[in-house]
Amino acid sequence: MSTFATMKTRIADEIARTDLTSQINLAVLDAVKHYDRRRWWFQQNEISLTMTAGQSRYTSSDDSDIPNIRDFEYALVTDTTGGWGDPLSKVTYAALAAELEDDSQTLPEYYAYWRESIYIGPVPSAGYICKFGVILSLTDLSADEDTNAWMTSGEQLIRYRAKGLLYAEVIRHYENALAMQQLEIQALKELQAENDKRIEEAPARMDEVAAMARRGRYNIYGDTYSGLGR
Repeated sequence: MSTFATMKTRIADEIARTDLTSQINLAVLDAVKHYDRRRWWFQQNEISLTMTAGQSRYTSSDDSDIPNIRDFEYALVTDTTGGWGDPLSKVTYAALAAELEDDSQTLPEYYAYWRESIYIGPVPSAGYICKFGVILSLTDLSADEDTNAWMTSGEQLIRYRAKGLLYAEVIRHYENALAMQQLEIQALKELQAENDKRIEEAPARMDEVAAMARRGRYNIYGDTYSGLGR
């Protein structure tokens, strides 16, 4: 697996400069920051939470990935039989707050994300299972041995952008900077095409889940549907 050190060494070799260690380090981090704002398939993950009766807020103590959530793609909750689930609707925390003031506890219907916490409402009355399809921020790069998907799946895109930044802002060789820009554009097109094929599945699947939930129930354990609509 490619690492932060591998990326920096290759860039230094390709620009034939051994005296720009700190500049290369910053260029790679800037390139990652630029593209990490977008939505990529390699940021997709799933979080499974077991509810606690009477508890509406779930934090890093419940799952270490919760503070790293950037977006949600789907959310499902089991019903009282333990095997069949319904979609949870995402709302703002302000909208959910009034619901949480109610002392009644039952099967949750909504969720909100606020201050790096997931809030569930109504307050759960039992140990339901909630599954969230999420987009996560990738692990930060710091030590040489660190790695994430930008060092593997997105390696070419990051490498071209980092070299373009170095040529434009440090070396001041604008012809080479323009050449890197063209290579970056091509690498972006290729990575985006792969991303479009992979990431479009989540919204389409959630539409399918919602439609099937109206006719029956969705089994989040067996990934199947059953029963009649309510």
